[in-house]
Amino acid sequence: MKTNTLLNCNLRIPSKLSLEELAETISRHVFGGVKFIGKEEFIRDEFPAVYTESTVLGARFILTEDPEQSSFYLDADNRKLTAVMTLEEVISADVDVSILIGSLIESQTGLKVEVLKPERPVF
Repeated sequence: MKTNTLLNCNLRIPSKLSLEELAETISRHVFGGVKFIGKEEFIRDEFPAVYTESTVLGARFILTEDPEQSSFYLDADNRKLTAVMTLEEVISADVDVSILIGSLIESQTGLKVEVLKPERPVF
């Protein structure tokens, strides 16, 4: 039986950087140069967002800008995996990396990061 690991990451990053500047900073200092792409795809209907060009530890990460709050949100996207899993499999495969990635962002960039409550998977 194959076991999937689903990364969970829910971070809020207050910053005055642009979406592109923050994406480049996180790419360089945390994700080993994996670029963020896709701003023109409008993957988040109401907010500008970019996603990692390739997976990082098996997940695609999405960086979303909330201009009204001068904040960004970084989350892991596992929709492709969860689409073929049962709820029990999803719950047992969940690994929250928010604290780890938040700590890396803070230590490598000097930005402050807030870890948000983990979201439950959506089917």
